[in-house]
Amino acid sequence: MDKSGKTQRLIADRLADADKATLRVLCWVVAALLTMRMISLPFLFDSVTSSLLFASAAGIVFYSAAILLGLKYDRIPQAFIRPLSVGLGIFVTGNVFLILYLTGGTHQLYFACLMLVTFGLAAASIPMLIAFMLPFLGLYIASLLILDVGFVGPYVAALIGAFAISLAIYFVHAPKIRNLIALQVESEQIAERLRQSNAAKDRFVANMTHELRTPMAGVLGMIDLLEEGGLDATQRHYVNTARKSARYLLTIVNDVLDIAKLEAGKLTLSPEGFDAVELTHDVELMFALRARQKGLDFKTDISVSDLPVLSGDQIRVGQILLNLLENALKFTPSGSITLGLELAVSRATGLTLRWSVRDTGIGIAQDRLTTLFDRFEQFDDSKTRTATGTGLGLAIVKELVDLMGGTLSVDSTVGEGSCFWVELPFSFADSPEAASAHGLHARFTDVKQSEYTGLNDISVEKNGATHPLGDHSLNILYAEDNTVLNALIGRLLAAEGWQSQGVFNGQEAVDALKEGPDRYDVVLMDIHMPEMDGEQALATIRSELNLSVPVIAVTANTLPDDVARYTRGGFNEIVGKPIDRALLRSAILRFTKDANQSTHPLS
Repeated sequence: MDKSGKTQRLIADRLADADKATLRVLCWVVAALLTMRMISLPFLFDSVTSSLLFASAAGIVFYSAAILLGLKYDRIPQAFIRPLSVGLGIFVTGNVFLILYLTGGTHQLYFACLMLVTFGLAAASIPMLIAFMLPFLGLYIASLLILDVGFVGPYVAALIGAFAISLAIYFVHAPKIRNLIALQVESEQIAERLRQSNAAKDRFVANMTHELRTPMAGVLGMIDLLEEGGLDATQRHYVNTARKSARYLLTIVNDVLDIAKLEAGKLTLSPEGFDAVELTHDVELMFALRARQKGLDFKTDISVSDLPVLSGDQIRVGQILLNLLENALKFTPSGSITLGLELAVSRATGLTLRWSVRDTGIGIAQDRLTTLFDRFEQFDDSKTRTATGTGLGLAIVKELVDLMGGTLSVDSTVGEGSCFWVELPFSFADSPEAASAHGLHARFTDVKQSEYTGLNDISVEKNGATHPLGDHSLNILYAEDNTVLNALIGRLLAAEGWQSQGVFNGQEAVDALKEGPDRYDVVLMDIHMPEMDGEQALATIRSELNLSVPVIAVTANTLPDDVARYTRGGFNEIVGKPIDRALLRSAILRFTKDANQSTHPLS
């Protein structure tokens, strides 16, 4: 059946549902009217007449009740709806005829005319209208011929008028019902297509996350390794230029993926305990080197101290601050950039903190401030603009701030600089232990962090992340199907002085652990691999091999849903691609102490 045929079938099904609704309403109306009539019968007629009329009305009420119960519990097939409607019309008409016959009350004919009009108003389709009207018409005409009605002209006129009114009412409202049903079907089809489109977009985002970040991981990793070799000044300049270009491309990829995640509703918050002051210092540490490289004076102005542990998504807060600082750096050719933190509102259940990013840059014209946070909006969209970018950074900041229930504002003067404020509400963490144990650098595993140069040269591990190894050299198993990344991971681990063995899929990793269950201290596992993927391999390691060796997912899939699924699946840590050397080292060393003091087989 083609698309049009399916639509017509859906409309026909909905009209059939309307027939059910019509029958349901008329059953209630008939039952209510006849119940009222049964109550009034003893006051209007003698006992014999009342008994006969009561029995007739009670039978119709019982019939209506049976239909209502069948409709309520969906026990009546669609094919029985119109025959039951015909039956209702016959019974009601017969009751009218019986009243006429027993009482001679010809005014009942006018009541029958009103019933005809009612059926015309209620019916949603021609078959349903005919099903109700034909019994009335037949018995109505029979009553005029059989009963002793002196002058039948007025009654015939009433019959014709009622029939005409019924048809007129039907032809006025039935098309409206059909159009409403058609619109409902069309809207549902559009909604379904949108759901399918969103599902396809989600799959596309997930695939692009992997397909774009995986080769970028190889490019950046090899550039880092190349720089460690013996290079002359010209070669080093070329390598630095290549790294900047690769990281700029990665920035664009991240912005587009973040927007896609926000549109798909896949970017969610992950609250955890954190120290806002420490977070601000972490951001300062990550950004200060870039500012100095451009010749800018980078300062912090933190007016609060000894803040309690707060509950919030520190990763996204860090992303907001880094994006604002990135814009300040881009549009500040000289002078200074200041990152501020102060208390905005104090409540019994939490705090609202205000971060500010102030620069002495080129400033923003007042007429651009209203559209500044729109997607693809540029500070300077002229053909001669010197700053580059997608125009998505501030749009992402705005949507993240809205997601957190905060506010974002800006004040700027052309030629003097700009100041961005962001106020974010936080609740108090349940306990001090809820605070993050490793700070922003150890938890900021999103690939966004790798955009900032100089990070690999800064020691950022906290809380014992760099455990003393003594004479113990780590032995690491890593599974990665991409040949470039496989070689890159091996060289990164070798550069740390660790032993390693690389395999190309999950099955090979499982086989290696079977051969030497006590040989490896840590396992690095890609997710998308042939033969057996990373999730299947982890399940096999835990259930079949019964090993507790730490397994770290090294993946380009860093959507919140993916990270949550990997965490639930039992991965000890998730490190995003492109691989940041400091983050990978920190993640591995986080499990070194336990690896050195325990055996892997579970008790």
